Amino acid sequence: MILRILKLALTLTIFSAIFGLLAQEAFATEKLETPFKNIGTIAKSAGFDKWKNTKPDYTVKVAILDNGFKDHADQIGKSLPESTVYHAGPVAVDPATEESHGLFMAQIVSGLLNYAPHVKYELHLFSAYGYSNLEAAVNQVIADKFDIVLYAQVWEYGGNGDGRGFINTLVNKATDAGILWVNAAGNFGNSTYRTGIRLNDDSWATLPGPNDSVRVRCKKNDKKKCNLRVVLSWSDFSDDVNEGTDKDLDLIVADDTLKIITSSALTQVKEKAEQPGLSLYPREIATTEVKPGLYLLRVKARSKNFVKKDDLRLTVSGDHLELLDKTEGETLLAPADNESVITIGANDSEKSADSEEFKKPELTYPSLMTLKNGEQYKGSSNSSAVAAAALILVKAAWPETSREGAIELLGGSNGNKKAKKPVGTKMGGAPGLGLPLHALQFGPTGEGCFERVQLPYTPPALQPLINDAKQLGLTVVRSTSGIKIFVERDPYSFIGGTARVSPDDMLLVSQLGFEGLPRSNQGFVPFGSYEIVQVPHGQFVCASEEKPSKKSGLKVPVADD
Repeated sequence: MILRILKLALTLTIFSAIFGLLAQEAFATEKLETPFKNIGTIAKSAGFDKWKNTKPDYTVKVAILDNGFKDHADQIGKSLPESTVYHAGPVAVDPATEESHGLFMAQIVSGLLNYAPHVKYELHLFSAYGYSNLEAAVNQVIADKFDIVLYAQVWEYGGNGDGRGFINTLVNKATDAGILWVNAAGNFGNSTYRTGIRLNDDSWATLPGPNDSVRVRCKKNDKKKCNLRVVLSWSDFSDDVNEGTDKDLDLIVADDTLKIITSSALTQVKEKAEQPGLSLYPREIATTEVKPGLYLLRVKARSKNFVKKDDLRLTVSGDHLELLDKTEGETLLAPADNESVITIGANDSEKSADSEEFKKPELTYPSLMTLKNGEQYKGSSNSSAVAAAALILVKAAWPETSREGAIELLGGSNGNKKAKKPVGTKMGGAPGLGLPLHALQFGPTGEGCFERVQLPYTPPALQPLINDAKQLGLTVVRSTSGIKIFVERDPYSFIGGTARVSPDDMLLVSQLGFEGLPRSNQGFVPFGSYEIVQVPHGQFVCASEEKPSKKSGLKVPVADD
């Protein structure tokens, strides 16, 4: 008993000295209102409630860049923190047409962080409607050294679908400065058509529908009409916003008898010109109101300089519309297609975009939000706000977290084709046995893998496990929250005298034996104890030059007492 009391006193002393928590007045964000009826369910499913007692010191600077924050001023001190700061862009947004989308994103973030009341963050709202405002916002978040940007928007033009173009060039400035950029995947997953540009003899682009078209249907609805918006873009966007193109396509919207309903026929130019009818960029936009029925989207080439590698993209938006000739698997728009951002999809929406080539999105979250008046909204924007709130927790606990580390800690995959793959040996007898890292609240310190280390000392209770290392798949590694002892199956299944209460409970070993504790304070392990944990889902141990032990067949780097 005396030993246990001394151990507890020493633990508290070390904890206080390292984190400076016990001598400080606990910081807590104010309890905010929320317009969302189901925010508690979202918080619990994403694990926010596990952070209710976590008290990290670091204050996270968060910027939400969006097209509109209508009525935000009325919500500061209510559903948004009292300290929230709004930044107007250099180009004024018409109050009569301003969106409330950005306000919703901020309310989701703030509502979720109610469940982590001791996590400190500064919330800034940046008007980013149009390129000039977005550029000004990016420059300011870089200058002011923000930690996280949430951008729940995509651009139907300004990028080529491959991570290039002037929108991605702008975003790269922020990510190159070390900012973690969270971007919604966009909701064009079932309303995009992409193809290489192949022209027939009369210069119409070869498309799959009748008369070289892409078919879109306005379905029957109560309003007896559809507001149709079509954007045609092609792969000649420069990384320089001031550089144009001389490759020229036109967009035609016709009914099923080929009667033209509307069209867009700008002339593309290489250099900026003020004359009407000219465009610096490779895009055409057509908007119209149509009755229920079938409509044909056609593309006509006005220049003869297209090459084999060129492709075009049609995106359709509007209620009650169905794109019949849609492309699947490559529907990300800029900057969601940028390899340096963390792209977030909605796991409950068929509209959420993705890319098989770039293995994006890296993370998916639920998105359905129910307002207290019963209205419901879903889509990747909501999911990206959930992810941004989760990333605030990670950044508060581990301020040096990189993009790759953040993705891993949140349980995602860093799988785009240019990403550096972890080097080492995959651990675990079968995939998916252990909990993901975001549930365990620690990560690797190596480059995508856990580094082998030696124990400073060996608790007597651990020796039988070391003797049985081969059977247990035991190895000792360094993590972002200290040394861990990995085994290949649930340690609670072979350690007697302890019982698991929650799926993420810790099992500790020390001079006093084994002890089960809830995973709180970011998985803090008391001084003098080591956590024994099942190999986390899909993790690697870094390659080692050490030779296997003849006794066990596995090198167990444990120091002698």
